Amino acid sequence: MAIGDRFCRTGQVSRVFVVVQLDSRAGLPPHARLQLEEDPCERITIALAALGDPAMFRRL
Repeated sequence: MAIGDRFCRTGQVSRVFVVVQLDSRAGLPPHARLQLEEDPCERITIALAALGDPAMFRRL
């Protein structure tokens, strides 16, 4: 994963999220902060393992 990568939730191709930050802290699994492409005010934080799971997200 890298900043600028684009993803959509599986089955929700109309909502595109963009990776804006990668977060890796000692003792915690790595996460990515994503923002909705059409509304930068809407953000989510998700584990990289979940982001890489094709049952949950699809890279665009």
